[in-house]
Amino acid sequence: MKPILQRPATAQGLFVWVLHRFAEAFEEHAVVKGGIALALHDCPRSTTDIDYVFVPFDSKRDLARELRRVLGELEELEGARVRVEVHSKMVRAELNVDEAAILCPTSA
Repeated sequence: MKPILQRPATAQGLFVWVLHRFAEAFEEHAVVKGGIALALHDCPRSTTDIDYVFVPFDSKRDLARELRRVLGELEELEGARVRVEVHSKMVRAELNVDEAAILCPTSA
């Protein structure tokens, strides 16, 4: 069951949507780290991104293709924009819906 993003979107709502959607799509292959991981263990800190490590993926390009497929569902919403870029050390996804924006830097 795909999560529903409440509108108008908030950064918190986008975080929850991504966490649920990645858990469904990637299961144990998407490992959360950083500030969001701490928040999940009741040790909250302010953050503007969700850091993931994805295993196993043969290349960052393969990971970027899968991220575009999963995150592309957001682009069906009016006013939503998803950018996925491959960098030398990571794949970075930027999500914008309504006035909310978050980053998802990842490594494969």
